[in-house]
Amino acid sequence: MRIHKKQLQGKNRYIVVGDVHGCIDELEHLLRKCEYQNDTDVLIFVGDLIGKGPESLEVLKLAQEEQAFVVMGNHDLSFLRHLEDESHRSDWRALKEQMGSGWRKWRDYISSFPKYIEFDDFIVVHAGLIPGEAPKQSALEHLCTIRTWDGKGEDLNNPEEDPPWYKLYEGEKTVVYGHWATNGLNLRKSTVGLDSGCVYGKKLSAWIWPDNEVIQVKSSREYKSPF
Repeated sequence: MRIHKKQLQGKNRYIVVGDVHGCIDELEHLLRKCEYQNDTDVLIFVGDLIGKGPESLEVLKLAQEEQAFVVMGNHDLSFLRHLEDESHRSDWRALKEQMGSGWRKWRDYISSFPKYIEFDDFIVVHAGLIPGEAPKQSALEHLCTIRTWDGKGEDLNNPEEDPPWYKLYEGEKTVVYGHWATNGLNLRKSTVGLDSGCVYGKKLSAWIWPDNEVIQVKSSREYKSPF
């Protein structure tokens, strides 16, 4: 998906939020700290709105009400697949029950999340980009899960042997992503990693453009053990 600035008339700032994972209190705190205003700001999420944390449905509601842009995360995708085959995951069963009779509406909403969004000055994706490959040509699964690159796409999570994808990225636009909580906030010349482990009791982060500023809030507690 590509969004041009002329499509966003009256919007002055872009606020990109890292992996929320159902942490609605921290998300609302972060938006207040960013002084977010719906009429002048563009709100964007790197995916993984749901799962692990306490209030996944409330996070979905906020994103939808604010008409935020959201890219597909691996947990969002996992929930959609649960709806297809009713997997054993108790957290997904509980979320569907919370949705009640409206679960199909939420399924359709989550299904609408694109695999990436390209703005005029930056690209938002959940996990990262395949080095040397245009994102529109990449598989959704790869853009939702990549951490490292082996040159073939056979193993996308092997940090002991393969380099992180962002060290191989040579594109002109800044890439803003999440997914890699163990790295924490990861700011580089051409990439911005925003998964700072909020659901694990750490922080929730936002990157603001064109200010090129990072705003963070501390998690109120550890909702999920990282181990």
